[in-house]
Amino acid sequence: MIGMLVKKQADFAISPLAVTYLRSQAIDFANPLYVDYGRILGRRGDTEVNPWSFVLTLTASAWLATAVTLVVMVAFVATLSEIQWRDLSCSPRVRVSTYLRAFLQQDITVSTENTWEKLLLGIWLLGVFIIVECYSTNLTSLFAVRYITEPYQSLKDVVSDSRVTSIWFQNTAYIQYLSSVKSGVFYEVAETGKQGRIKQIEPQDYAKIVNDLVSRGDHVMINPLLMMKMFLTEDYMENGNCKFYVSREMFLPFTFCMTLRKYSPLRETINQGIRAVVEGGLYDYWLDKSFANAKSCKNPPTVITVMSQLSLANTWGIFLVLLAGYGISISALLLELAAFSISKARSSRNLMKN
Repeated sequence: MIGMLVKKQADFAISPLAVTYLRSQAIDFANPLYVDYGRILGRRGDTEVNPWSFVLTLTASAWLATAVTLVVMVAFVATLSEIQWRDLSCSPRVRVSTYLRAFLQQDITVSTENTWEKLLLGIWLLGVFIIVECYSTNLTSLFAVRYITEPYQSLKDVVSDSRVTSIWFQNTAYIQYLSSVKSGVFYEVAETGKQGRIKQIEPQDYAKIVNDLVSRGDHVMINPLLMMKMFLTEDYMENGNCKFYVSREMFLPFTFCMTLRKYSPLRETINQGIRAVVEGGLYDYWLDKSFANAKSCKNPPTVITVMSQLSLANTWGIFLVLLAGYGISISALLLELAAFSISKARSSRNLMKN
C-alpha cells in the first residue's frame, strides 16, 4: 500500500497502518484511528490427565526435601543410639527402618523409654501426616480439576525457551523495530533469529501458518491484538472452541492511521471524517461488532472441573511403578536364594573336607 501511494497509483489507503518515522518520510498519516499493542498468540495446553500425576503432585524440590529429611532423621537416631549403646552398655531400641515404614504408612512398633526417641518419632509422624494429607488431596484435585497451561505470557518466556519459534509478518513496523534495536528484550528476540527461531510470513498465509505451526505448540505468533481478534473470531466460529490464547503481556504500542500521498490535499477532509467517526464512538463500535466472538477466546478459563472415569491411558504410570516394584522384589528374592544356595553348598563341601 505504501508503495502504491509513493508511485501515485492510489490517493489514499483505507487499511490502518502503524505510524513509524521511516514511513512518515514517504507518506502522510491521517488522524489516529486506534492504538494497538503487540501480543503473543499461542496454543493452549491439553486437558488430559497426565499418567505421572501421582509423581508430579509434589515438585522435585519437595520430594528431595522429604528424602533428605528422612536420611538426616535416620542418621541422627542411629548416631544417638550408637552413642547410648557405647556409654550405657545397652542396645539401641529404635530401628532406623521405623521412620521409613512410617512414611510408607505401614504399621510400626516402638518400645522405648527414652524421651528423645519418642520426641523425634512424634515430630516425624506429624511431618509425615502433613505430607501424606497434602499429597492425597492434591492428587484428588489433579484428577478432578484440569489446569490448562498457557506457557508463553511474555517475550522473556519466548526467549528463554529454546524450543519455541516466533512468527512475524514481513515488512511490518515490528520487523523494522527488531532490525534497529540495540538492547533490551527486543534485542534478545532479534538475537534468536540468528538461531533460526524467527520466521517471517506473508499476511495472506496467516491462518494456514497458525493452524499448521502454532497449533503444534512449538511456535507462537507475535502481532497486534486486532489481527489476532480476526483469527480468533474465525476459529471460534469454525470450531466452536478456544484452542488458542492471547498473552497477558502487552508490548510495543503503535498508533494506527489511514495513509495518504505526501502533501495530499485530501488530508484535511479525511481527518474531519475520521474525527467524527472516532469521537462519536462509531469506530470502536464497528470493531466490537466485527470481532464479537473473539471475546469468548480472549480470556478463556484456565481451570476446569470434570466428572469423568479414569482409564488405563491415564493411570498406566501407577501400574508401571507397581510392576517395577514386583520385578525388583522378585529379583532380590532370587538373588537371596542363589546366595543361600551357594553358601549352603560351600558349607557342605567344608564339612566333607573335615
